[in-house]
Amino acid sequence: MGNYKFYTPPMLAECLMKLLPKRAYYNIIDICCGSWNLLDAARKQFGPAHYVGVDIDEKAKDNCFTGASFLCEDGRKFAIKEKKKYDLVLSNPPFGYLKENERLFKAAETENIKGLLNKRYENEMIQANLLLADKEGVLLFILPATFFEGESYLTIRSELCKSYTVHSIVKLPIETFGSSKISTYALIMSNSGQQKQRARLAEVICKGDIWTAGDKKYISVERMQEGMWIKEHKSHTTQKNVKAFRGNISSAQMGAVGTRVFHSSSIVIDGVWQPSVRYCNDKKKVQKAKAVEPGDIIVNRVGRFANYWCISKEDAIISDCLIVIKSSGRPDIYENLLKNSTNGRLNISTKGVTTKYITMGDILELL
Repeated sequence: MGNYKFYTPPMLAECLMKLLPKRAYYNIIDICCGSWNLLDAARKQFGPAHYVGVDIDEKAKDNCFTGASFLCEDGRKFAIKEKKKYDLVLSNPPFGYLKENERLFKAAETENIKGLLNKRYENEMIQANLLLADKEGVLLFILPATFFEGESYLTIRSELCKSYTVHSIVKLPIETFGSSKISTYALIMSNSGQQKQRARLAEVICKGDIWTAGDKKYISVERMQEGMWIKEHKSHTTQKNVKAFRGNISSAQMGAVGTRVFHSSSIVIDGVWQPSVRYCNDKKKVQKAKAVEPGDIIVNRVGRFANYWCISKEDAIISDCLIVIKSSGRPDIYENLLKNSTNGRLNISTKGVTTKYITMGDILELL
């Protein structure tokens, strides 16, 4: 399985099949089939059907089983042109970012969920799979935890529930993908219209080679429709007495000359994290740039050193990798941050798969 570092463990695949809505499935597809473990588990659970595996890697054909069909193609391109609809769509897509020229779903008129129109590979795969689902068709996705827990996905989750019905959200063991320790969930939903029923929240437990779905809870229809699937997100307006903002100069706008910009870094001096110094020579961007002043608190928002913070000693404009908290005349803010830090790092769990990050909401919730 060297070619499929993040393949779905066979026993987990079989466990997930048992959580699907009880019905007959005749046309089953996986457009990122790789190891074929999801399709093989479906065959064991549902028996005779038309099974289709699509993968951009031609080596995936080696895992195809007798009676199934395989196509070597980018699953997204396949889904856009495919006329046939399927009553079960399976997916454990790659996670990560696409380059701008690699994106396929860009246009505002694209069908399905417009909030998914971004550079995340797994979000494009979601769009592709939604195109393949028959009316009342069932879909199973394995996705990073940020999709379910992150505040930035709140609108997307709410949008999904306007057109689809989520049946189950299943937390997977942290060891699902081996040493990578990626936090993931399985999403089971159907193309059956707006969410009008509560959703099941379950957790898969792995003991040796045995994978079982543990205790289940339920999420109300109202919370599902609001996008608060796993936890409630506090409104930033509840911290009106705290002034905080994120920088607005991107890495692409920085260079070796121009106005100084504080940026994300891995610099630690005498045990205290410090931002790096870059430059921006775009006068229009500089005029609209957000700035930090002496005494303000700078928090590193993204990367290996996400959560680290310091007190600014000088004026500078800041990149979008940093968050500034205005603490002038507010010793309580500094004390709160200090109390909730370990070795100069805020005690906040980072999100993200390949790139770790925290949000403004995480910080305000801490304060």
